[in-house]
Amino acid sequence: MGKKKIYLLIIWIVVLAIAAFIFARFLSFIDQRTDTALKDGTEKSGQELTGEEIVKDDEEEPADDNVKQADDSSIYRNAESKNDPKLCQQITNKELIDGCIANIAANNYNIDACEEISENSERQTCRDMAYFKQAGKSSDTDICKNIKDDYLSKACLVDLIQSRNVRDCSVFSGSQKETCQNHLSYINDIERFKNAKSIKDCEAIDNEAAKAHCLDKF
Repeated sequence: MGKKKIYLLIIWIVVLAIAAFIFARFLSFIDQRTDTALKDGTEKSGQELTGEEIVKDDEEEPADDNVKQADDSSIYRNAESKNDPKLCQQITNKELIDGCIANIAANNYNIDACEEISENSERQTCRDMAYFKQAGKSSDTDICKNIKDDYLSKACLVDLIQSRNVRDCSVFSGSQKETCQNHLSYINDIERFKNAKSIKDCEAIDNEAAKAHCLDKF
């Protein structure tokens, strides 16, 4: 019986030793997880702080942008009021400079102001719009001839024909006469369409599309 008790005691000690070893490993595992969590938490906190700093910087930048925009608007208005395209060059937003110059040229009928625009096509567009405005103010159809863009040149002439209620295209020559005739034909077709009371009236319309639409009414 004595040997059996000693044997059982040894087994019991071994079991306790194994249990202690497992428990120690468990505590070590917990400690590692805790350290990892703390480390991750610290890194995350640092990232969040960096994020806050970024947000703060982002919040400060729009404030600077607003100041710049306010300054640009002030420069824009000052340049326009003084009819001085050179002042537009003080605008910090480069994309607004040409627009500032073109606006001064058109609103003040200042063709020479367009020369301040660096890009060739934009410079010509500026000139065309300035001539368009100038022609409208003076009611001078000859100014429309200075417009290089064909569509805008015709629109310039048509606007003056309408405002002056021109009904005789013989006062024009070349392409302007043709534009005038086409416009008057268009105006006459509209009047015929509106007043058509029979198929015969519709057939007097020159424009084929308008004529077909008119005939559909009968």
